[in-house]
Amino acid sequence: MAGRNKPATPGVANLELLAVTGKDVVKGPANASVTLIEYADFQCPSCASYYPIVKQLLDDYPTQLRFVYRHFPLTSIHANAWSAATFSQTASLQNKFWEVYAQLYENQSVWSKAKNTDEEFAKYAKIAGVDWEKTKSDIYSADVIDAVRAQQKSGEDLGVSGTPTFFVNGEKIVIPGGLEQFKKIIEGELAKTQTSEKVHWHVDLAVFSDDGKLLDYSDNKFMEKHVDIHFHDGNGKIVHVHKKGATLGQLFTSLGESIPTQLEWVVNGKRMTGRPEEYAISDLDRVVIGTNKLSDAQMKQVEDKACIYSEACPERGKPPIEKCVGGLGTDCVTKDE
Repeated sequence: MAGRNKPATPGVANLELLAVTGKDVVKGPANASVTLIEYADFQCPSCASYYPIVKQLLDDYPTQLRFVYRHFPLTSIHANAWSAATFSQTASLQNKFWEVYAQLYENQSVWSKAKNTDEEFAKYAKIAGVDWEKTKSDIYSADVIDAVRAQQKSGEDLGVSGTPTFFVNGEKIVIPGGLEQFKKIIEGELAKTQTSEKVHWHVDLAVFSDDGKLLDYSDNKFMEKHVDIHFHDGNGKIVHVHKKGATLGQLFTSLGESIPTQLEWVVNGKRMTGRPEEYAISDLDRVVIGTNKLSDAQMKQVEDKACIYSEACPERGKPPIEKCVGGLGTDCVTKDE
């Protein structure tokens, strides 16, 4: 492993840094049970050796695995690592990242020795269907440079010191010895999912910003982002839970949102201690999260409608008709079936 002084040791990493956002390049379904994040350097020989392994994993687990590639160019030892990273990042602006990603790894032995990479990269751009003239103007843009630097910085903050470094469902793993060892890790994560108890719970949630405003999660971009815990039907106030043990951390990570460092949070009227990320939701919870001390007015803004969805409060009327959550593997069915 290039640049690594000691092997990675397993441990749950920072949820915010590992949150998959719109700035990431992703292959695989958003609702996959396993998320694999790789910090890599296109000029790293070890990364190139894992390229076909990752490709095979994606082929073997097409609906269960989501792969995220993040830049970590080791410029102190690889002269062309930075140019490869920025080239691939410009390709992402043209929705051609994965085509360039394949070309860079499959031809690493050629371009990594070049004194000037432009001639080789121009060939790869043509094969990948990338506009090379646009690439040449984008490659030095602040957006591209900042994106590569931001991913590299996130890796440093996570303790990445060499490449490749892999995180599986938020946990840094020791580099597997090959495909079969890697599959055992994936299978282990899938086993956790398969053995967990399925439920259909509902939770009232209110989250406040630093300036005290109630955050709105009703936009479609926040709907059905995680298989086990999510919003849907355009309601950003009711959380739907489909697996016992699902946590607030899983919800916020899937939304690409971060929970404030300085906060107060309340569950069912009780002020809680510690961080909420690991809190496992229970049916009919009423959760309020805010910064500093929550006011009485804020406390009153959390709704009390989860029990209607759960049909636990018949005196309040009939539960709303829920659309079935297609593709998430849940037991949800429409009420009018």
